[in-house]
Amino acid sequence: MLRPLHILPLQLGSALRLAAAFAAAAGILFSTASAAAGAVSASRLRVSVPQAFSPELSGPEGTAFAARKKKGEEPVYVPQPAPVQPAPVQPAPAAQTEKPQTASPAPVAQPAAQPQPKPEVKPQPKPVEQKPESEGLTVRFALAKAEVTEDEAAKIAAFAQWLKTHPKAKAEITGYADAGTGNTGINSNLSRQRVQAVAKILTQKHGIPASRIKTAYKGDTVQPFAANDDNRVVIGTAVEK
Repeated sequence: MLRPLHILPLQLGSALRLAAAFAAAAGILFSTASAAAGAVSASRLRVSVPQAFSPELSGPEGTAFAARKKKGEEPVYVPQPAPVQPAPVQPAPAAQTEKPQTASPAPVAQPAAQPQPKPEVKPQPKPVEQKPESEGLTVRFALAKAEVTEDEAAKIAAFAQWLKTHPKAKAEITGYADAGTGNTGINSNLSRQRVQAVAKILTQKHGIPASRIKTAYKGDTVQPFAANDDNRVVIGTAVEK
C-alpha cells in the first residue's frame, strides 16, 4: 500500500516542479475537454492521490513512474479528466406526411320531380230514364153502331196479350161519338155502349181482371180526331207502373 501524500516529506524543488507540471497538464486537459464537450466546470477538476498504485501505466507516463520509483521519490498522479459524456442526440421528429385529401365527389343533381298528372275525371253518364212501357188501342165503329167487327177484335186480342205479359200494367179505355150526327144524349149513350163492348171482350174472352181496366165515355163533347167520322171510336192505353 502507498502512503498518503500529506504525510510524505517532499523537497521544495520537487514540489514546485510537480506543481508546474500538474498545472500544465491540467490546462491541456481542460482545453481538450472544452473543445470536445463545450465547457467543463473547473470545480470538476480535482487532484487526488490514489490509495493504491496501478502498474498498468504505459508509455511515457509508465517510464516516468518507474524512474521516480527507482529514485525513491513519491510518484505524482495526474488526475484523469472525467469522461465526457456526449450530449444525447435527440432524433429529429419524423416528418408527418400529410395524407392526401381525397376530394369529395361532387353531389349528383337529383332530377326534378315530375308533377303527377291529375286523374281525368270522366263525367258519369246520366242514368237513362226508363219510360214506363205502354201500349195503345184504337177500335173503330160504324155509324150509330156499338158492335165490334172481326178486324177490330184482332186489335183487342193483341192489347189483351200485352196486358198478360205485363201483369203490373193497368188499362184505361174511353168511348167517343162523332158530333156530326145525332144529338148529345144519343151520342153520350152510344159512346158508353161502345166502351162497354170492348171491356167485355177483354175480361170475358181474354181473362183480364176487371180491376185492371178503367172505363169512361165522353159522347160528342170531346173530338180526339179532326175528321168527323174518325171520332166513332174507343181509345185505350195500358201503362206498366
